Amino acid sequence: MADRIEVIVERWSNPDKSIDYRWSIWRAGTRVQMGGPHPSAEASERDAVEFCRKRFERAPDRIERL
Repeated sequence: MADRIEVIVERWSNPDKSIDYRWSIWRAGTRVQMGGPHPSAEASERDAVEFCRKRFERAPDRIERL
């Protein structure tokens, strides 16, 4: 699918030992947006899906948590 939208949620460990979750959106193999930080993977995912619905008028085809 050439117009595939994918969300990647990443867990970031900070020098102070805190954890943040950030997302990136990929469309047709190109990163188009990044967001965060968020306190949880769930909050990060919700924000990314909301971004997709507003920007692309649809939900992502795939969500992956790293």
